[in-house]
Amino acid sequence: MSVRSITFILEDFAAGTPTQQVLDRFIIGYNRDGEFHRPESQISVALPPGFKTERLESRMREYKLRLAQLDLRTVREIDAFVFASTSGFAFSNGSLLEGTLLNMRRGTRCFILGHMGNDQASARRLFGVAALRGVPLVAGTVAATPTLLPDTRIPPDSHMSEALVVTQGPHPAAELAALESLMPFIETRHDSKSEIQEVRALQGNEVWEAGQAGKWSRLLLSAAFSRSNNIKGDPEKDGRTQDAAGLGLIENLAKNPRALLISHADGFRYAILVLDGAIGDTNLAIRFPEGRIISTQLYQPPGPMHDNYSRLAGVIEDYFQSGDLPWNEQRSFLMSEVLSRLGHKIGGNA
Repeated sequence: MSVRSITFILEDFAAGTPTQQVLDRFIIGYNRDGEFHRPESQISVALPPGFKTERLESRMREYKLRLAQLDLRTVREIDAFVFASTSGFAFSNGSLLEGTLLNMRRGTRCFILGHMGNDQASARRLFGVAALRGVPLVAGTVAATPTLLPDTRIPPDSHMSEALVVTQGPHPAAELAALESLMPFIETRHDSKSEIQEVRALQGNEVWEAGQAGKWSRLLLSAAFSRSNNIKGDPEKDGRTQDAAGLGLIENLAKNPRALLISHADGFRYAILVLDGAIGDTNLAIRFPEGRIISTQLYQPPGPMHDNYSRLAGVIEDYFQSGDLPWNEQRSFLMSEVLSRLGHKIGGNA
């Protein structure tokens, strides 16, 4: 099926948001495979009530962006939809999302820019509605398509013991972005469908106490830190190299640490450490049963252009044109379950 028309259903539009970053790449173009690529599909937007269209006037004038209505006839004519969440979590107008899914013709592609639901029940309900209509449904954020330094591949069905991601940023967005970035590594591991057994959120001294108790690995923290090119403290002051993890300096740099500890029924566990003040990028490490450790940086290009959104735009465009899902629904269910267990009902369709 050739996707000739794509409609973005917006909750809002503002500079610097994921909605702006992805929409602009579809109407203007983006860097891809060594050239500036321009999608050929006709792009339109459906706007919420009361939205002031002047915020989009320049794009409508310069790039032929059109306004779309969501009546039954129009929905049946559109080949693909992007539901763009303002919050970056679940799309807040659940009834609009479900109603539009029910009116789509079979084979229409659908991508949720955000998470599928703020709990697993709502995520499974949406997936069930889409399956009923024969509509492939995918959800994700820019965290799902990281650039890896170095590029790191793990064979499918690999046995893993433990993983750790160290990052920085506001709560809970930093924790969830780090978790979603980890998904490509762990969702194809051996026994990857093992149920989540426990989710714990820690803050302050609880984080360090959990490390001392072996609830997360200091060895993995050191391996993850070794991939950082934005370590705070002395390296930031004068450029010197420094083993911040090995010298025990992290505790002094990260004044208000946060952690997310997740364990599965098969024994696999992973930790998200948010260490504002100690690090300025995102890095991960994974340990295998034989003791081998791999680590890599999840590179995030600087703003305001944030060219990591070009990778996400490419994934969405490829999915729309081919119909092949970039990842399976299990990822969305896991993310939604973690959201639910943490109690974050943030503007979603729960």
